[in-house]
Parts: sequence; C-alpha cells; structure tokens
Amino acid sequence: MINGNTEGIRKSILLELENLIEYQISKEEILDEHVANVLLDVTLKINKEIIIVIDSNNIIVAIGIGEHNRATFPNIDRLARNED
Repeated sequence: MINGNTEGIRKSILLELENLIEYQISKEEILDEHVANVLLDVTLKINKEIIIVIDSNNIIVAIGIGEHNRATFPNIDRLARNED
C-alpha cells in the first residue's frame, strides 16, 4: 500500500511504486539504479514528492506520496510492531 496523497494518480503508477515494497537494495549501496529510475520516472509523471523508508536490511518497507514540494513520512509504527 502506498501512503499519502494518492488521489488522482493512475493505478498503473501506484502499482509501479507498490512493486518497490519489499525490494532489497544491495548492502553496498544506499540507493540502486533501478529504484532511482523508478522514483525519477514517477516523480516526473505525477509532479509530487515521493519518500521511501528502508529498513536496516536495506529493504524498502514503506512508500509515501506527498505534494509537489514536500512529503511526510508514512506511518511506520505498525511496521515496527510487525517485526517483533
């Protein structure tokens, strides 16, 4: 699930972002080329900021969509509880 301001965004674009959830980035990288390209492509299409949350295993665990000039963190409290 993509958090935040998803109103008016095509389902195909949301699915593109959904496909990044649980994606693991190499431990040697902060952000790999695949993720960077998806974020760039989607940001240009929707003209909104996107935020991703990556856990300590370099797995994308949450994605949020903001406005054209800002994005807020998705609620990750539930994610922390699920790891216990």
